[in-house]
Amino acid sequence: MCAAWIAAVSVLARGETVVPWQSAGMYDGDIVTVEGDVVRAHLEADTCVLEFAPDSPTAFRVVLLVPLITDLPRQPQRLYEGKRVRVTGKIHTWKGRPEMIVRGPDVIEVVGVGTAPPPQPGAGTPPTPPATAAPRGRPAPPTTLPPATLPPPTAPSPSTPPATLPPPPAPSSTLPPPQATTPAPLPPPSTTLPPPPPPAPPTTLPPPPPAASEPEEEEPPRLPQRIDPCVAARERWQRAAGAADARAGDLSRCLRAGAYHCRPLAAALAPALSELEWAEQQVEAACP
Repeated sequence: MCAAWIAAVSVLARGETVVPWQSAGMYDGDIVTVEGDVVRAHLEADTCVLEFAPDSPTAFRVVLLVPLITDLPRQPQRLYEGKRVRVTGKIHTWKGRPEMIVRGPDVIEVVGVGTAPPPQPGAGTPPTPPATAAPRGRPAPPTTLPPATLPPPTAPSPSTPPATLPPPPAPSSTLPPPQATTPAPLPPPSTTLPPPPPPAPPTTLPPPPPAASEPEEEEPPRLPQRIDPCVAARERWQRAAGAADARAGDLSRCLRAGAYHCRPLAAALAPALSELEWAEQQVEAACP
């Protein structure tokens, strides 16, 4: 498991390596990010080919596979031609030519306008060494607390001996002489009535059965509202147009001010123009 984790980290580290397209052939079999200016883009069957040096049959190129179900516009080559892009994927060599085959536009990032001079061969960023997994620390031994010392049990106090009652006084042996008196009449016996019987528990009637409620009418399931493709395409175009207008305004202010440092703003305008091109083609396809 540890070896698989280290291998995954190594793949991610290689995928984060950015190299110029002239040095892509040195990374055959590796997953890297290649950066360069797309000089020419064209369609070939079900693919869109991005070429960085169309006059060289051995120069690096990117092949974008266009699936049957996709939201790519009808002319995807117009999104990337003349732009500086970064493409992430695995490089392989076919007939002496380094290529990168990608299956979706999510790995192609437009980063600027393709007007910068191409970097010299061998001047690319050196590959980042694979990250190594940090050694795992040994778990600390559990802390054993000494057993708590309990005080010795207290001996129970001796029970107090029962109090000794004094002996009853001995009856006097001298009886008074009998007197000839008439014995007193005995009191009449007291009449004791028996206790009354306990009261009977109250009779609890069972609750009446609930009235039969009328069955509620079930609401029919609500179907999701169908979104008009034309409306969705126009909303996307409005968002793309707003972003492009904001970037163009920043570039225009920089040009009027004569700051001589407007290239970053021009590069930031390129992704917005690609998104606007994407949305405009969708409007053309969805709104006849």
